[in-house]
Amino acid sequence: RLLKIWLVRILTGLVSDFRIILQYLTPKQRGVIYESVKEKLLVIINSAYDLNEVIQYLTPEQCTVVCKALKEKLSTLIKSASDFKIILQYLTPNQRGVIYEFVKEKLPVIINSAYDLNEVIQYLTPEHCTVVCKALKEKLSVIIEDPFDFKIIVRYLTFDQFVVVCEFLKLPTIINSAYDFKIIIESLSPEQCNLVCEILKERLSDIINRATMRSKSQNK
Repeated sequence: RLLKIWLVRILTGLVSDFRIILQYLTPKQRGVIYESVKEKLLVIINSAYDLNEVIQYLTPEQCTVVCKALKEKLSTLIKSASDFKIILQYLTPNQRGVIYEFVKEKLPVIINSAYDLNEVIQYLTPEHCTVVCKALKEKLSVIIEDPFDFKIIVRYLTFDQFVVVCEFLKLPTIINSAYDFKIIIESLSPEQCNLVCEILKERLSDIINRATMRSKSQNK
């Protein structure tokens, strides 16, 4: 009881206090602290950054409890793709799954650019990535306008995530020249490059044929 009174007093309304207290403790010690102040946490979490500060040292079970308690507040906390990334970046895959389930309906609303899409999907599982891409299906042609947008999106993806994104992005529609192709493949791994070449097989043939015809007409 004395511990609880002391902790509530030192948690002055800043989540950084909670993080500082938990940072160097064992999981068991963190559990004791969490149980003592869990009601107070819901009051002091007022932004995506606050939520990140709190949940990065909690167990998946404790994270679930906090997120459930904040369920109605999460849509206010997560106002942008960057907010979503801030919350997920230091979490375990299980914890990320918990957050995703609570805000998945909001994600298509906050994704309005290639940068936003990259921020959201880089910490999702391939399965969750698929759901997000499906939800954005009608919006992708606006989000992905050129090879540079594609490059932004795939920069940090695992190969499995990369495969999912390629299935939904309709790559041939943004490749109109050899230069476009170069932009797309220059940062890819050999495995990713093989996949892209397979997808673009027919499109590349058209680009090469057009370039050949231009070259011939210029030489006449």
